[in-house]
Amino acid sequence: NVYRVPPFGRPTHTVYEGIALLLSSDDQCLFVVDCNQRVMAAIAFTDIMNYILNSSDIHHEISAG
Repeated sequence: NVYRVPPFGRPTHTVYEGIALLLSSDDQCLFVVDCNQRVMAAIAFTDIMNYILNSSDIHHEISAG
């Protein structure tokens, strides 16, 4: 469906929540939006995986800032 809404996350979502959002869709990118629905960041699936692989603490939250 060309007109479907892409997945989006919030700045407070964890890495694992971001992965779950991406896995539940066919998209390779997660848009992080603020409370006014403005896009703050676009995070690719590979960005999340690199973050996990290079992180010393796997409990970090996705940071859009």
